[in-house]
Amino acid sequence: MKRWAQGALYALVLLLLLLLEWLCRLLPGGMALPLLLPLAVGTAAALEGPAFGAGYGLSAGLLAYMSRFSGGGEIVLFALLGGLCGLLQDLLPKPLPRALLAGGFALLAASLSRGLFWWLAGRASLAAAAGAVFWDVLLSLPALPLVYLLCRSIQKSSRHSRAEGEDG
Repeated sequence: MKRWAQGALYALVLLLLLLLEWLCRLLPGGMALPLLLPLAVGTAAALEGPAFGAGYGLSAGLLAYMSRFSGGGEIVLFALLGGLCGLLQDLLPKPLPRALLAGGFALLAASLSRGLFWWLAGRASLAAAAGAVFWDVLLSLPALPLVYLLCRSIQKSSRHSRAEGEDG
């Protein structure tokens, strides 16, 4: 698989997860919503490495910024999370625990930063912000195996193609 095709598939994963986030926003609820983009950033970064993770995080952050009309902090946060999660590639040799740990870490960090922002901006009390963080994580974690399977299949197909000399 050529590198541009791999990038396009990873971009499709982001768009699919963003669509799922939008659909969840249509449901009645409170402040807690699933955060699926950080899952993709952490998982893909853990599988592909820190440089890819930072770029993918930057792309996800820009997408989140444009879709939610939120502050630009998500752009920097997602890029940093991608780079950090990519560093796990040297620490954990097995892809499954590495990707699950990185996806969970990215989700928790993004949710905590959102709850902290709500609390500091006066939008929610500390208890309400903590509750929103809890529900964000609880609503998002079931998607982690699906995100892992999507990212791992992209990674496997691109590595298989590179081994055959088809990379371009």
